[in-house]
Amino acid sequence: MEGARISYNGQQDEIVQMEMYGLIRNDNDTVRISNRIFETMLYNLFLTEEEMRKDAFAREGGFNTSWNSRYGEANDTTLEAKNR
Repeated sequence: MEGARISYNGQQDEIVQMEMYGLIRNDNDTVRISNRIFETMLYNLFLTEEEMRKDAFAREGGFNTSWNSRYGEANDTTLEAKNR
């Protein structure tokens, strides 16, 4: 994302919302981040989202799905309950 140019499109909801909150501005039909703090925040957000897309653990539903596939659903009876 660093150095990427994004065209300003006032019809795109995400751009309109970010402009409304002051995160970005229209600079000659190019999206410009308003200040360094927002730039760092948005860079970290997009970096994290990209990592999550690549991460199979997160893609498969995270901890709960992994746990359930290994140890069963939460409503399953335990071994102790089955033996009583």
